[in-house]
Amino acid sequence: MAVITRADGQVIAWSGEVEGQAVYSEMGTPRAVTEYSARLGVGDAEQHRITVFVTELTKMELGSSTTQREDLVKRCVVRYIENHCTNKWVPQDNEHFTINDSEMSQLRGEVLRAA
Repeated sequence: MAVITRADGQVIAWSGEVEGQAVYSEMGTPRAVTEYSARLGVGDAEQHRITVFVTELTKMELGSSTTQREDLVKRCVVRYIENHCTNKWVPQDNEHFTINDSEMSQLRGEVLRAA
């Protein structure tokens, strides 16, 4: 199990991975957004589920649609979660975020530099 140590020393445990799935409208048609979710262990065995949305337009910041791009998107979402948790953020259950184009561009740079 991976851990994130916050600036104040609190440890947040998680798998270090996110699951992604397409989002559908009420009519069952696919929307141009993917929902990535993760469970984070906070405090005394509390598990909080967070969701990060990434639009197809934002994914285009990383290039055309390929399996490699999807892997890079997931790595960027993981970095986004790590960055938020490290900076004194305590994830609340069922919290939602959306990564915008400029954030995705910055995350891409961080992920590629770390590789």
